[in-house]
Amino acid sequence: MDSKKEQGLLAKPAAKPINSPLESLYGIGPLRLRDSSLKTVQAYINRVNLKHNVEILKKKCAAPVKFCAVVKADAYGHNARLLVPVLAGGYADYFAVSNIEEAERIYPFAKGKPILVFAPLYEGIAPDLLQLAQARGFHCTICSPAGLRYVNDYMETTGRSLPVQMKVDTGMGRVGCLAEEFEDLYHAIREKKWFQITGVYSHFANADDQDLSKARQQAAVFSELVTRLGLSQWPILKHISSTAATMQLPEAHYDMIRCGIGMYGYTTGAYGHSCGLKPVMKVEAPLIQIKKLAAGQSCGYGGTYIAPNDMLIGLIPFGYADGLFRSLSNRISLKIGGYEAPVVGRISMDLTMIDLSNVPHPTEGMMVTVIDDQPGSCCDIYHMAEQIGTIPYEILISIGSRVKRVIVN
Repeated sequence: MDSKKEQGLLAKPAAKPINSPLESLYGIGPLRLRDSSLKTVQAYINRVNLKHNVEILKKKCAAPVKFCAVVKADAYGHNARLLVPVLAGGYADYFAVSNIEEAERIYPFAKGKPILVFAPLYEGIAPDLLQLAQARGFHCTICSPAGLRYVNDYMETTGRSLPVQMKVDTGMGRVGCLAEEFEDLYHAIREKKWFQITGVYSHFANADDQDLSKARQQAAVFSELVTRLGLSQWPILKHISSTAATMQLPEAHYDMIRCGIGMYGYTTGAYGHSCGLKPVMKVEAPLIQIKKLAAGQSCGYGGTYIAPNDMLIGLIPFGYADGLFRSLSNRISLKIGGYEAPVVGRISMDLTMIDLSNVPHPTEGMMVTVIDDQPGSCCDIYHMAEQIGTIPYEILISIGSRVKRVIVN
């Protein structure tokens, strides 16, 4: 046989490209899904409820008062990149984040709206971050002479200006210059040609209390500084109000309110439960296995739950790595449709077991509500937080990256 023919007969045919649905969907091999791949567990982010909450908060204020949407910590766990474009479309005048890195992540979606960075500039901050803040025009916070000197020295080398806002500690005892230091720092900043002061602000420590006397003391300190320095006559923003102060202290709205937790449908005080805010997030996970548990048999690590009778349990792929606190083990119920399904046994890193005794005809693939958007539900965030002695914030920001956020109407 001719050697060339022999080679042709024996040669393996070239592998044909696999045109699988996954490859078509992602443009890559089916075993190498990119970060935006489909995920088992989903958090539904309700665009309508988000807008509704902003409107409720805005209605608490006079028309000229601006609205600053606080989207730090990835929009309190909701996914800032999904929410910021919605808010930038006529709902928010400003955005606020914790640090320069967070500001950069939302910058492409903010549609040119100013972004305030809460964390103050400090002595020793990386020049790369200062360069980024200058290039993007982020409104950075200054509250110390050392930070001012350091940043000014850097800016002298670049010849570029930076918008800044001053934060004053009016009684919270956290970030901000002391009230008695404020005037000197204010004049020191104004003397530097590279800084443009765009705002002066503070933060309440007790605005969600029923007794607002301490909050009013803080507001009085802030007002006295604004008056003494004649800041009302300058085109700079004065702001101090969080969600709680927006609801309870109309005299402290000034030029802008900064709302975080209320925008996502929650409050931290009794004042808010009847104000009409609607939770923005609902989290669901599928039932991936149903199995029998015999009377007297335990389930999960440590055998902390023992079946009182023969029963069915279900497993969902959602554990403490996804935001369901281990301390909620054997203490809360989840939901399948309108039926409650108590958590049994210890919550694992990736899995949670639920009692299906109350669920008629359970089948694999049924969706289980892990975090409900209906107030008063057995698995709403208020109830979860109360069970473990925390606040809604901590539950929201603990929802992990394995949970895909999806905008819905």
